[in-house]
Amino acid sequence: MSTTLIVGTEKGAFVCRSKDRAKWAVEGPLFKGWKVTASTRTPTGRYVVATSSYVYGAALHTSKDLLDWKQVEKGPSYPKTKSDAQPTPGVAVGPGFEPKLNQIWKLAASGKRLYAGVDTAGLFTSDDKLKGQIEEAARGSGERVWPMPLYQRYTDMMKSAYADLKNAGGRYGGACTAAAFLKEFVGSVPWAHLDIAGTAWTDKDQEWNRVGATGYGVRLLWEFLKARA
Repeated sequence: MSTTLIVGTEKGAFVCRSKDRAKWAVEGPLFKGWKVTASTRTPTGRYVVATSSYVYGAALHTSKDLLDWKQVEKGPSYPKTKSDAQPTPGVAVGPGFEPKLNQIWKLAASGKRLYAGVDTAGLFTSDDKLKGQIEEAARGSGERVWPMPLYQRYTDMMKSAYADLKNAGGRYGGACTAAAFLKEFVGSVPWAHLDIAGTAWTDKDQEWNRVGATGYGVRLLWEFLKARA
C-alpha cells in the first residue's frame, strides 16, 4: 500500500512517497520561501496547505494531484517585527468540505501582568453583551477579568507602509495593540480575547492553586458554557 505525506518546514513543503514505508522518494520544496504551518486532505480528496510569509501574508493552497496548486484564500500581510503576536495559519474545513484559512495568533507573555498582576486576566471584546456574560462567568468561577480598551487608535498604531498591518504598534499599549490585531481577523462575529499571560503561572499558593501552572480559564470557560447549556 503506497503512502503519501506532505511535510511542512520553514522553507516550504516536501512531498514524501513510499510503497513500503521503508524507502521514501522526496519531492520539493513546494511553496519555496513560504513557511508551511499546516496541511491536510479533505474528505473529497483535495490536498490543502496553509502557508505564512511576513512579506505576502498567510495563504491557503489546494491541489488534486500534488502537482498543480491553486491559491484559494489569502490573509492580510504584515512585516516581521518584535511583537507579542505571532501567527500560525491553519486549515479549517467548512460546510461542503470547503477549506478555510484559520489564522491562530499566539500571544507571548506580554506587558499585561504590569497592569493586572498575576491573578487577573485582561478582557478585550467589542461586544457589550458578551463582555457581561464573561464577567458573570468570572464572578461565578473566581477567575477575575479586567475589561481593557480596544479603541480604533490601537489599530491605527499598526498601520504599515509596506503591508496591511504590522503585528506590533510600538513600545506602549502592547496588550491592547495585540488584541486589536486579533480583531482584524475575526470578522463580524461576537468575540473576546483573554490575555492570560500573567495568570498562567503563580509563584505562591492561592485559594485553589498551588505554586506553578494555574490552568487559568478552565473554570471561567466552564461557568460560561454551563450558563448556556
